[in-house]
Amino acid sequence: MSQQSLKQRRVGQTDLRVTELGLGCASLAGIGGAVPADQGRATVEHALDCGINYFDAAPQYGFGRAEHLAGDVLRQRRDGVILSTKVGRLLTPVHGDRKSPHNWVDPLPFDEVYDYSYDGVMRSFEDSLQRFGVNKIDILYVHDIGFATHGADANKQALGATGGWRLQSIA
Repeated sequence: MSQQSLKQRRVGQTDLRVTELGLGCASLAGIGGAVPADQGRATVEHALDCGINYFDAAPQYGFGRAEHLAGDVLRQRRDGVILSTKVGRLLTPVHGDRKSPHNWVDPLPFDEVYDYSYDGVMRSFEDSLQRFGVNKIDILYVHDIGFATHGADANKQALGATGGWRLQSIA
C-alpha cells in the first residue's frame, strides 16, 4: 500500500506535528485477547503505510510488550514519526507465578511499581528508550496520576518538590 497523506496538527507550541489519527499501542500488547507478535508488528507497519505518524505506548501495556513490538518496526522507519510513552510506572522482574491482577493476555514477565519521583521518571524514560530501541521519545505523559488510581493523595508525590514535575524537558 502506498503512503497516504493524512491531515496533521501541531502539538501545543512545539514544532511537533502529528496526524489527526494516531495508533495507540495498548491493543498490540494483548488486552482482552492474544495478539501474535507478527500481527502486532504488521499493525504498526500498516499504520505507517497508511500515513499515520503518531504512535503512543506505555510500559504498562503488556508490561513492556507494546513498546518492544512497536519499537521493532519504528526504529527502522523512524523518519517523521512522533513517539509518545508514559512515565509513573517502573517494571520489575517477576519471579515465579504472577501475583498481581492484570488484563494482559501474554505480558512480558514483569510487574509494575508506581514511581512518580524524579529518579523514577528518569528511569522510566530510559527504560522505555531501551524497550523501543530508539534514542529519542518525543512526548512523555504522566500515567494514571488521578484520584481513581491513587486516592485523595494522588498528586503529592508527582507534583511535589522531589517529584518528576520538576522536569521541564528531557531533550
